[in-house]
Amino acid sequence: MKPNIPMKYAFFILVAGTLLACGCMEPNTVNAEGEWIILPASEVWPEYSGYTSVSDKPTGDYQGLVIDTVPEYLPVVSGENVSIDVIFGNRGGSPIVIDNFPPAFFIKDPADLSNPARITRRYLRGDDTATIEPGGSIVHTIQWDQRNDRGFRVAPAIYVLEIADVMRYDGKTESIHKGSLGEQIAEIAIRPAGGTLERTIVENRSITEKGITVTLESVDAKADYVEMVFSVSAEDPDYIEVMPDGREWTYTISDDEPIHGTYRIDDGKVRYLWNVESTGGKNFHYGYRCKIESLPRDVENLSVTIDSFGPIQVSWDFNINF
Repeated sequence: MKPNIPMKYAFFILVAGTLLACGCMEPNTVNAEGEWIILPASEVWPEYSGYTSVSDKPTGDYQGLVIDTVPEYLPVVSGENVSIDVIFGNRGGSPIVIDNFPPAFFIKDPADLSNPARITRRYLRGDDTATIEPGGSIVHTIQWDQRNDRGFRVAPAIYVLEIADVMRYDGKTESIHKGSLGEQIAEIAIRPAGGTLERTIVENRSITEKGITVTLESVDAKADYVEMVFSVSAEDPDYIEVMPDGREWTYTISDDEPIHGTYRIDDGKVRYLWNVESTGGKNFHYGYRCKIESLPRDVENLSVTIDSFGPIQVSWDFNINF
């Protein structure tokens, strides 16, 4: 007797459809660029308050909204006007309605330790209703005159553009950002008006403290930013430190420990070393690439302090003279 093939497929389709409806199977329909939801406007948040969370399971009703920026990276000279297009596209099958359009945006200086919220310029949420048809898009342009909320011209630095009150799912991770903690969508590099230093210096300068060696391998000063390459080596995977009360604290070093630190250009403000990327770790040897703003042409000194490797707090100080 021949098997009833059509009945088998009909049964499979019925089961799969039931699982999708109840949420037991996740359809693989998330756009490769990631899909977004514009959340309702936040209640009045305190200036330095916000909320962010990350999950490996989607909780939102994603309809195919994608958000792009043109350009994503914008190098400009100090004093020039900045213009970035934020494009809201509909890759779904039904119209998408966004209330209180446009959403709120922030321009931030993540390295500014004097400003807890890091917010340089705010763009408040609008009161329009925008409808995006399937396959269509609308554009909102962010214009910035390089002034902060108080009207003062900002200093050269690497600034980021964030969108507030959103959630995003890329097929693997869902992130939610509310209040003053937005999602970064673009980067603005403001370089000094008088010209920038462009020079590569191979340092290979090492400092060892408490069995941890930090090496500043190179400093590559470019027109739009400075890239510093560090490496960290540990003598032993189990770090042991004696506490002031005599107790021993033991920590096993993992393969993805972050580094944190600060930097200072000449006699300027101490700034946070926020743009740090791990280049991999193996056998207790780790690499990092750090990026800061471009240096003025007449710069004399750049000082960098790495003050922690994972939870291990030690001060490794480097001074680079030009």
